[in-house]
Amino acid sequence: KTEEYVGPRSGHLYPNSGWHRSGGNWKESGHLKVLRLGKRRAEWDEHHITPRFMMAPRVCPGGPQTRHEGKLHYEPLSIPRLLWFIENGQINPNEVITLHTLVKSGCIAEKVIMWPGVKLVSNGVKGIKRPIHLELQAASREAISTIEKAGGS
Repeated sequence: KTEEYVGPRSGHLYPNSGWHRSGGNWKESGHLKVLRLGKRRAEWDEHHITPRFMMAPRVCPGGPQTRHEGKLHYEPLSIPRLLWFIENGQINPNEVITLHTLVKSGCIAEKVIMWPGVKLVSNGVKGIKRPIHLELQAASREAISTIEKAGGS
């Protein structure tokens, strides 16, 4: 005895609504299977919304970020790099060298200049031949003594 035809199976035209055919077999959709079996998410796992731990501000009393907290991070500019640009004629040593001069010559990129600014470092240079006059935000002790020995400021 054959069953009466009452129409297509439930979900036949809507594969996301429950049952669908895959590889010749009828299978139940994964998310509906989870609902039917009653599998619960963890308490912290908010579904389809931004999780609470991402909404909260980052506070790390003893984490890896604390060593940088409250410290100024200057972009380093080495004296050998500055001297290379002066020797190649891209920076005029007779004028006062400012941040604008350094960016215009290509000595430092515009995108790396952020608050608080640029710091001059010596990188092992003990002496220079000509005086250099600079206006920068910071400099190391060795860089200051090297520039002042040559008669610069």
